[in-house]
Amino acid sequence: MRLLVIDDNLAGQRLDKLLANRWPEQSRSEWQKRIEAGSVLVNGQIVKAHYQLIIGDKLKIVPLSRSATLTRATKLAASTEAAAKAKLKIIATEPDFLVVNKPAGLLVHDNVWPPRRPTVAAAIAKKYPAILSLGDSAVRPGIVHRLDKDVSGLMVIPRTVAMFAYLKRQFQYRTVKKCYTALVYGVLSKSEGVINFNLGRSSDGRKMAARPANQEGKAALTEYEVIRQWQNYSLLKVVIKTGRTHQIRAHLAAIDHPLVGDDWYGTNKTKLKNKELNLGRVFLVASELSFLDLQKKRRKFTIRLPKQLNDLLKQIK
Repeated sequence: MRLLVIDDNLAGQRLDKLLANRWPEQSRSEWQKRIEAGSVLVNGQIVKAHYQLIIGDKLKIVPLSRSATLTRATKLAASTEAAAKAKLKIIATEPDFLVVNKPAGLLVHDNVWPPRRPTVAAAIAKKYPAILSLGDSAVRPGIVHRLDKDVSGLMVIPRTVAMFAYLKRQFQYRTVKKCYTALVYGVLSKSEGVINFNLGRSSDGRKMAARPANQEGKAALTEYEVIRQWQNYSLLKVVIKTGRTHQIRAHLAAIDHPLVGDDWYGTNKTKLKNKELNLGRVFLVASELSFLDLQKKRRKFTIRLPKQLNDLLKQIK
């Protein structure tokens, strides 16, 4: 077992790069596999290869045999019953694409293939094996966009090489239209608005941090419109003009209206309320999705809120 405490000379580096530089007998890709397997712990936790180290972080490198057991136990404990039982609903089946309704609790893809946990990619590939030949990565066949594990809603899955490339371009040039339904804490002072904060990794490397437009980060633009308000909550229609990681979650938290059910970006007060509500997911649904098919015809799909979320709306004040 190896131990290392990060000082000011090592801080700021990616975890995988530091390991490859310090112990070059293993390549960076090999270190990435060990990180994914749980052989490298930071402050006792399994983190991503791109984790940015900070002063005081404690690295522990444990034998793979032990870490494999640790990883399996950790992943199993983290898996929810909903994820194991989740059924992916196919909304539309076309020769060139599928549109699915991803349930909350289901990953879009894992970091290995075959995946160790239930995923959208695995479910689709099992029914449509031709999709295995599509994509930029073997671990996420046919996947052109993602939703967070605890978020539900519409996704498009290409079935052909031509549609994969076409959808990828549409996402790149932001011509895919995505609309979300979100429940947030508090009452917004305006019936509609635009959130314009840059997004970048937070200092711990685990979350996204919203920063003013003149500060570091990637440009991100979120529009919202109030659908309904209660004494302590607001139901919003949210349209994102960019597709950054955790964009809606980080942006709404930045204006002091975190999503219901979101412990990552919530405050101590809203985390306690989340525990009381016991929703077990983030109240965010990709409820509308539109894009161009290969005939250049715009296709639009919509879904209703899941029963669980509708039931919550009937209970809140």
